[in-house]
Amino acid sequence: MRKEEIDKVIDFGNKFHKEAKGYNNIKFDVDKLRHYGHNVWFSDPNWFLMAAFDEDENVYGMFVGYVAEYYFSTQTYACDLIFFIEETKRGGFAAIKMIRSFEKWAKAKGALEIRPAVTSGISINRTKEFYKKMGYEIVGHNFRKDIA
Repeated sequence: MRKEEIDKVIDFGNKFHKEAKGYNNIKFDVDKLRHYGHNVWFSDPNWFLMAAFDEDENVYGMFVGYVAEYYFSTQTYACDLIFFIEETKRGGFAAIKMIRSFEKWAKAKGALEIRPAVTSGISINRTKEFYKKMGYEIVGHNFRKDIA
């Protein structure tokens, strides 16, 4: 991804937030996301950022992931932070391309495995089936409880 494209991806993040039931209780702060995008996702080599653009250069998909050490080991794993495809574009090849690119990147970074999660509340069962078709196994669940 080119640095000049990052603002388009960050603006697209608001679309994700509006659809993500798993985060609807949290205020969306575009300035924080813009700062994070430029200073972490784009600048830190342990972060992966990829977007899907249509023929008019509009963003319709994004993937943000990272490589980190296990808390109990110096070995590393890869995990996603955001994986979102606009509803009208789901079912195409963008998601497959993003996952495969992330897998290749994570392997090159020395990660032992990839541990994606579905925390947004968007198309949970469809996403689960997608990951299974991509060769992933289910190893747990995510939960949420509002306490504010």
